[in-house]
Amino acid sequence: MRLRNHVLTAVMVAGLLATTIGGASASFQGQDTVSFVRYDGADTRIFEMRPNGTEEHKVFGPTKGSFVYASAMAPDGRRVAFSASDGIQFDLFVKRIGGGTKQITDTPGRNEYSPMWSPDGELVVFMETDEVTYSAIVRRDADGTRRREIHRTEADYLLFPSVSPDGQRVLFSAPRGAPLRGDGNYDLMTKTIDGTGRRWLTETPTNEIAGDWSPDGDRVAFLVETFTKMTPFGREPALRPGLGGPVIEQPVYSIRSEGGGKQLITDKPGINGRVMYTPDGKRVMFSRLTSESMDLFSTPVGGGVLKRLTETTKTYNAFDLFQILPT
Repeated sequence: MRLRNHVLTAVMVAGLLATTIGGASASFQGQDTVSFVRYDGADTRIFEMRPNGTEEHKVFGPTKGSFVYASAMAPDGRRVAFSASDGIQFDLFVKRIGGGTKQITDTPGRNEYSPMWSPDGELVVFMETDEVTYSAIVRRDADGTRRREIHRTEADYLLFPSVSPDGQRVLFSAPRGAPLRGDGNYDLMTKTIDGTGRRWLTETPTNEIAGDWSPDGDRVAFLVETFTKMTPFGREPALRPGLGGPVIEQPVYSIRSEGGGKQLITDKPGINGRVMYTPDGKRVMFSRLTSESMDLFSTPVGGGVLKRLTETTKTYNAFDLFQILPT
């Protein structure tokens, strides 16, 4: 699978990311929430909402000259980790809801994407890459100290890390059998939080990506990547730079967390991006591209009717825009 060079997207914007943002306050302290990124073709913002799609609330942005790629709500519901570019590189930040923003990486020549939290809120796990020679799954303390590499490859990107509910293992997608950079198929892999104990969960000719652990740790939900000729946002693809060509369509499956027991959750068309379980484990959430927009939806883990969580027009809504936005 050949992935896009996402560093080119960074040059769409310029300037410096501000360290504070006014007007936002904690709306759901002590209650389950999820955060996501909204991109309208000009600006990116971070929102939070209840997992059923109600009480949507902006917590960050827009900030002049920055582009936010992904966000993840901390387990305490009071902090959001996100990946943002200043037009030169993507770094990681932690925003305290109702407070300031702390930059936790500053790595010239490297980009950090797709942050996720450990269950105790002490660690942020993410993908790091120089866009050319390597990609790594890395963990840092939430204050930016003590970097530790969990897994590295020279073959291609490592995608969408997720930490198990007991905090002991990290799930991500890795290229398997790639003789040349960009030529491998993606399968699901886990390693311990300390970088040992590699375990492949899948071995298929398709690409298994964007996985998440169920809250009880028993299963993993993920996307299987296929392609279709869908035109984004109906008859007006020019509203989004570079949106020509095929659009990724990815049915959602789950397997046991040690591998096997594959079950289809939904194969509705237009599904993209990271899969996320709701905190009660009864539903999975994901982005879905329609003729009007890309919005967040959820469906029962056993399959069923999709529930729309956001409703926008000519806008992207996603937990993680990596692999979704063309360059």
